[in-house]
Amino acid sequence: MDFTQSQLRILEMIKNKNKISRKRIAEELELTPAAITKSIEPLLQCGIVLEVSQRESTGGRRAIDLSLNKYWVGKILGISLTPTSLVISVGNVAGEIVKTKSYKISEDKELIDYLEKIIEKELEEEKGIKVISMAITGLINSEKGIIIFSPHYKRKKIDIRDRIEKRFNLPTLIENDVRAMALTEKYFGGAQDSENYVVLNVSEGIGSSIFVNGNLLSGHGFISGEIGHVVMDRSSLRR
Repeated sequence: MDFTQSQLRILEMIKNKNKISRKRIAEELELTPAAITKSIEPLLQCGIVLEVSQRESTGGRRAIDLSLNKYWVGKILGISLTPTSLVISVGNVAGEIVKTKSYKISEDKELIDYLEKIIEKELEEEKGIKVISMAITGLINSEKGIIIFSPHYKRKKIDIRDRIEKRFNLPTLIENDVRAMALTEKYFGGAQDSENYVVLNVSEGIGSSIFVNGNLLSGHGFISGEIGHVVMDRSSLRR
């Protein structure tokens, strides 16, 4: 289904709070109870949101808590594409991970062909996967699903989302690895109550991602957060 802006805000709040009443949602979003009810009803009917508990009465009508149905989209196949390995996980929209596995990337294998073989293997072993989600190092156009450039892989401008979706007929999302970390912190980690923060990742390379006013910054050319070589001594022979 296509979501309205109000429904997207409501879904994000329900996910972040785990359980929350309609009254509390109306207060937090500064919307009327009638507007909240109108937005939530279609979400209940299609099973995205569930009524999960009833609170003790404080004198009036008892409030019913709402929770996100973590199984409504089915299982999610998560793929972290690092310079040296493919890390596979299976989970759900609530961030619960039920399986993790790592495959080593060798230089003698063509990356995308190897990736497709691993995905095919995982789909055969794990039934019920409905979405593929990928976090990849380098400059990533997450809107079009393209690897613009990654220093660790030999090819540039790989239209990876289109290729994976056509091969497996599953919706596929891709994002830069450190921006994916920032989103994870926002939805499931220590930044759930923060609107402005920076995530710094130091591993095979150094990268960062930036949240400002509750929005993840991509920047011009999807280069926001990239940390390049900084010249400390301009008279040095090293550049």
